[in-house]
Amino acid sequence: MGIEQSQESSANLSLFSYPDFRTLWLSGLFVNLAAAAFPVALAIAVLDAGGNAGALGLILAARLASSVVFSLLAGVLTDRLSRKKVMFWADFLRGILSVVIVFATDAPLWFFGVILFVMGAGEAFIFPASGAILPSILPEDKLPMGNAFRSISIRLTAIVGPGVGGALIALAGSKVTFLVLGILYFVGSSLILPIKENREGETAHDGGSLFHEISEGIRLVKSIPWIAACLLGVSVPLMLIIGVESVFLPIISRREFGSDQVFAISLIAFSVGATVTAIIGSKYKTNRPGLISNLSWMFFIAIPISLAFPFAPWFVILCYFIAGAATEPYGIHWPSAIQREVPREFQGRVFSLDYLVSLGLIPIGMALAAPMTSIVGETKYFLFAAVVHLVCIGATLSVPGVWELKNPPKSSQSEQDLP
Repeated sequence: MGIEQSQESSANLSLFSYPDFRTLWLSGLFVNLAAAAFPVALAIAVLDAGGNAGALGLILAARLASSVVFSLLAGVLTDRLSRKKVMFWADFLRGILSVVIVFATDAPLWFFGVILFVMGAGEAFIFPASGAILPSILPEDKLPMGNAFRSISIRLTAIVGPGVGGALIALAGSKVTFLVLGILYFVGSSLILPIKENREGETAHDGGSLFHEISEGIRLVKSIPWIAACLLGVSVPLMLIIGVESVFLPIISRREFGSDQVFAISLIAFSVGATVTAIIGSKYKTNRPGLISNLSWMFFIAIPISLAFPFAPWFVILCYFIAGAATEPYGIHWPSAIQREVPREFQGRVFSLDYLVSLGLIPIGMALAAPMTSIVGETKYFLFAAVVHLVCIGATLSVPGVWELKNPPKSSQSEQDLP
């Protein structure tokens, strides 16, 4: 009775009437803006320190590598500890590292690599903690809208952040820029502390070893077919498509159109498209979120299509807008399903596995892009990535539970088994 009354009352409340979510979202604006501006500022600092494209690539790779290495540990600690404290320390650490660069802009290049490796470790903790904290501050019926507005925050700052980083560097120099970014991280992290988490109903941990708890999370994912199917169905296309576009979008922009403008505008168009569908998705509900998400995700093939046939700048930019728009139904419904269907004491580990699988294969795709295109040609390889993407969607949709992003009722399964 109390739950029903709570659900009825929550239906009449706006998302931002929940003070803890309002605080979390505001914190995310500061932190996401700093995170979006940081790579631009860092790239300029590294080049000013005498680095070249190869050195910059290795330094940025250190950030990605540490995110992958620490992701499973991050999931376990997110489930063991207070999620707001995990987020606080991860963001506070990134603030400290930004301030350290203020006093080390003339440091050797290896120093920047170490800074980025530690920063990547902090980022590995943010993803599972920020996903797992939402059910402790919002009722279940508000989770899709909450995830939509989290995504809007990330996308908007992805549009604004690089410009902020570049403008700060141009107007005030590297030292002031990294100081400002550090302050943004500190403000964002401090805002998290007053949040009150409600973790009632979670099963207490049995005090097992780190490896035991990691294996528990893996077993849980393997035992829920629709989760495993969605993880694999998204990670393989991401590996191929993000791999080729990371390498070839800047190359094609210069080769076909003579400048970097198409490269930059395409990335902005991607974030704009994602923002539009996140706003739309925040207003509508569906009984088949997995079906809608996968059908929308199908249009992510616009990226390899645009690279295979870059006949005009407007076409590439339009394709990136479409691809961005294709991502957000998944961005809304997938975390909402995890938050709804997975026991809350396991959500950190499931989100960390999501992060690991999605992110961990992308470097392989980047490494394959150049040699594979030299063997089969750019157009054929880009179209191959598009075909694999469509095949993965078809295979994912064939798994029971994917259409609804929940386990099928046992009665339905037993009826299917009858002759």
